[in-house]
Amino acid sequence: MARRYDCPREGYEESWIELPDEWLGDHSHRYDEAIKKIQPEWGETVKTFAVSLALLDDWRLPGLEGNPDTWDFAKMPLSIIGWVNGVVMRDYNACFFVPKVSPSVSRNGQKATTPAAAGN
Repeated sequence: MARRYDCPREGYEESWIELPDEWLGDHSHRYDEAIKKIQPEWGETVKTFAVSLALLDDWRLPGLEGNPDTWDFAKMPLSIIGWVNGVVMRDYNACFFVPKVSPSVSRNGQKATTPAAAGN
């Protein structure tokens, strides 16, 4: 199953992207492979867009139908590129966030320490 996001941009109501329910190691591999294939003359925004596309499960975006050899990112609406980059990269990067765990309080009211915390 995938999570579908409809494009909020006016004039692009038929556009959408699908992110996976959970990011897996395979997505990291797809990310790395996309980085290797990026054209050096591309700017950072377009590079991020290429990586974002590699991470998506599916999409319907203007100009990205049919043979990928005919796609021209330079002709993509920047508002679509920005939207895709924002949704995909924010979600992908969030999977690397590990919330801080507060130490538990012991029965005597003292904070318990974990072996990792005790050495800090």
